[in-house]
Amino acid sequence: FGGGQSVSCTFTNKDFVSVRAEIDTWKSKRDYDQQFQQFMDTAFGRITPIAGDADKAGWGDLSKTLHYTRGLSHLALSVSDSDLTLEPRLLQARLLKLRRVP
Repeated sequence: FGGGQSVSCTFTNKDFVSVRAEIDTWKSKRDYDQQFQQFMDTAFGRITPIAGDADKAGWGDLSKTLHYTRGLSHLALSVSDSDLTLEPRLLQARLLKLRRVP
């Protein structure tokens, strides 16, 4: 996208079928300020804020995606639907425990 770059990867582990990490980084504070809200509205739709979260994180995509922002980067961690046996609140608790980067 103009003013930045987007990088993503998908990995699997024994607890989740697959997790996709997407990092969108803006080149400048000016670009971030101009594009971030439009980017969020079009790319992710409605995000429900997590009260008290230091990174102003929120849940999107039927509570299966954790979104947060640090500096000029927005991160989204999504869990696949395939054979997903965890209840949403357990899934959310596990996603919240993951180390956040950058």
